[in-house]
Amino acid sequence: DYSHRLLGEDNDDTSAVLARILLVLAECGGKDMAEVHNAPVSLAVIRYWLERQLEGEGGSAGFLRGRLTFCSMLPMRSIPFRAVCLLGLNDGAFPRADQGLPFDLLTEKSRPGDRSRRSDDRYQFLEALTSAREFFYLSYVGRSARNNEEIPPSLLISELLDLLRSQYQLEPLFRSHHLHPFARDYFRAHSTLFSYDREAFAVAQTLAQAQHQTDQTDMKQMDVWWQGTLPEPAREIDFADLCTFFANPWKWFVRRCLGIRLDSPRAFSGVSEPFELSGLDRYSVEGEIIQAICAGQESEQIVTRLMALGRWPQGTPGRLSFADKFEELKVFVLRMSEAGLGVQLPSRVFALDLGSFHLSGRLGHLHEHGQLLTRYGTWGARDLFYSLLHHLVMLCLDEGQGQTLCLTKDRTSRFTAMDDARGRLVRLLEMYVQGCCQPSPLLAAAAVKYFKARLKSDEQETCLAKAMLELEQSLEKGREEELSLLCRGFTTEEILGADFVACCEELFPMIREAMDEH
Repeated sequence: DYSHRLLGEDNDDTSAVLARILLVLAECGGKDMAEVHNAPVSLAVIRYWLERQLEGEGGSAGFLRGRLTFCSMLPMRSIPFRAVCLLGLNDGAFPRADQGLPFDLLTEKSRPGDRSRRSDDRYQFLEALTSAREFFYLSYVGRSARNNEEIPPSLLISELLDLLRSQYQLEPLFRSHHLHPFARDYFRAHSTLFSYDREAFAVAQTLAQAQHQTDQTDMKQMDVWWQGTLPEPAREIDFADLCTFFANPWKWFVRRCLGIRLDSPRAFSGVSEPFELSGLDRYSVEGEIIQAICAGQESEQIVTRLMALGRWPQGTPGRLSFADKFEELKVFVLRMSEAGLGVQLPSRVFALDLGSFHLSGRLGHLHEHGQLLTRYGTWGARDLFYSLLHHLVMLCLDEGQGQTLCLTKDRTSRFTAMDDARGRLVRLLEMYVQGCCQPSPLLAAAAVKYFKARLKSDEQETCLAKAMLELEQSLEKGREEELSLLCRGFTTEEILGADFVACCEELFPMIREAMDEH
């Protein structure tokens, strides 16, 4: 054997070491190393790699040997580590239940000091938490392998999450994995999930190509829902309608021009006590609280009124949650006060003659040095076009003077001086009239993705790819029924074609020149 010729005959002292070396070399020879590295390697590199492999071996190496330690949870192992990972924290599996024998009298009348597996597991969980110095990783089966239904975690994880929310106002970091390892999210460029599995990647590619071909075939086989044009509307336009149109042109066309509402009416749920606010109810109440804070009202006065109206959870839990929400919204109000636009002015009614158009409405966010538009929500297409339209109207009224500041929960946008405000506003009015006759080439959400990419790159293909991804995700998740209806019979490339790109390129100078902060 060549190994014996090279290393010599083994004896009792060297047999174990030699066996480990041969095992490591055999494992290395069984791997396809050419896929990773195919250049010559020096002997020093091989020696270093071999030493690291032997040092990191588990099994007979003993506890706390090597760089990674796998062990069961036992008491009194509270040794500090950079990272502590706990696996298998499933509901019902941890902490373990105390199940005694039927004839065990200790289980019937337990006393302080009696051993409890459940208490031991809770103590070990606390020890593991205090031992982690940088990372504390908790893993549990959160989805059913049969029907993908959500499964709750261990009671200890639920208690830890409640503690983070109530005492530290921290939202825990979740990472939910898919049922199959070949899900496309594991191999997307900007996904938080990742995988190095080559076989799963190949399967994901095959499934994605097949799904794309199927979707394109289905889209082509489906009947086109809308064709043709409607009569041109009157050119006397209300400013509120103009803002609503640009927030979502396709929803405007279906609802206002065709008179079709696809959302089912909300059923009356009767009188019920709210235990937790969500969705539009939370958004509406947050807006009222912000207005009350700006008016100088105290926290107790606001929460008492909301509880009396049945719009906020009752009792001590409700007051505690309101205290957290009140402090959160005070930070947003502080941002509003630091905008530096001066004292708020009364609303201004206006009427503008812009060529063949007559635009009328009201500006209600005026201050001494400009406009302050606020919305306690995530910045999106609605905020972009809403603030742009308000800014253009203000410039037309004040002859190019003033600035517009848009504050949202996650972004601050500032619109400053802009050339030819009247001409640009006329162009937006023309887009409005066109969008009332037929579906506009402008898709607001996809256009915002295009604009964001355009700020970083001049390549239209890259920007268009971002917009197409946004449209595909919207159609997959069914976010807007109007969008799905108008897209019927068209491919993504047909919807976001040359007209969409031309529209975005025409609007982009307004966005780029006006947005002072991003």
